[in-house]
Amino acid sequence: MAGARLLIGGWILMVTVGAPAATADRTLPECEQAEREVRIVSRQEPYYPHSARMFCLTGEVRAAFVIDAQGRTKDIRVLESDPEGVFDRAAVESIEAWRFIPACRDGEMAEREAVQTIEFRLPEESRQACSETVGQLDEETTELIGEIGARYALMAEFWQTGGSWSEVQSVIEAPFGEFSGDLARVAEFHRRTLAVIAESWGGRRTDRLFEDAVVALMAGSLAQDPQLDDARDAFERVRAAFDRQMAESRNAHRELATAYRQLEHDTQLDADTLALLVKPFTGDPEAPFDEVARPGRRSIENLERILVFLESTRGDWRVADGRIRFEDEEDAATSQALWDEFLEHRHEVESQAVNSMRSFRDYAGD
Repeated sequence: MAGARLLIGGWILMVTVGAPAATADRTLPECEQAEREVRIVSRQEPYYPHSARMFCLTGEVRAAFVIDAQGRTKDIRVLESDPEGVFDRAAVESIEAWRFIPACRDGEMAEREAVQTIEFRLPEESRQACSETVGQLDEETTELIGEIGARYALMAEFWQTGGSWSEVQSVIEAPFGEFSGDLARVAEFHRRTLAVIAESWGGRRTDRLFEDAVVALMAGSLAQDPQLDDARDAFERVRAAFDRQMAESRNAHRELATAYRQLEHDTQLDADTLALLVKPFTGDPEAPFDEVARPGRRSIENLERILVFLESTRGDWRVADGRIRFEDEEDAATSQALWDEFLEHRHEVESQAVNSMRSFRDYAGD
């Protein structure tokens, strides 16, 4: 995940979506009373379309949907949106992920219709700085932003859906269109940056190895591997791959920072305009690399803590009925706390990465 953040990290924007998300509960409560209104269980925040935030657009979407008897949403339809069409897809995909405790009618779980307005708002400081800069952009600059965005969108799409890396690489490394003066230098900066990313990353994925390590620590796997040999091997593989990726990404980040400083020196663009043309796509080249890599490193560290704990308590636990059962209640509580922390962090990082990738869709087209 740290690789994805390095590739597409950008401004952090606030989105107003009402109540904060709660922890999802897989077990739906029965209708303990004849009548009950729906209750929110989890509410995923929508992504902010990248071009909308680049051009300081705010807005809202009013949507109707049905909450079914399983607490899921369906039949989502946009009633009104302003600006029209800009935020519709982000709002609909967010609502698709919402989960509820369903309503009860006459003692039975029942469907219920609902209407929700989702607001998209930039923080005041971002709105002011962005508006002042965007107001100075001419047609050629706007065209360059679109061409840059399309290439990062393609890379984000590959990260999310897979496919042929060679086909993606040939497109993102293709020459840019004709731009003049400082804009030509910005285009060349992004061409070189994308080439560095492609060389250091090359479509390699550590997330699949990470999933292998997670699966190896599940009860079903531990029933076949009580000595934790397979779990340790799986973890060592993902840690080694992650360390290699971080070393390559650190070098790429260093090259990016050097190229950005050179771009500052070689162009007459003011600092705000230059930042607008670079940082929303690459992240902040001047940010410390350890800050960029922290989320991925924390995921590895949390996974290792679970493995070390299971190794240190070996002999005090067994797998029964598809669960890891500890003889000591305190150990069981510690184990659950470690898993809860790991899963919460993992969900947070994955949600941020996926929403960042989705935000580039408006450059890629349908």
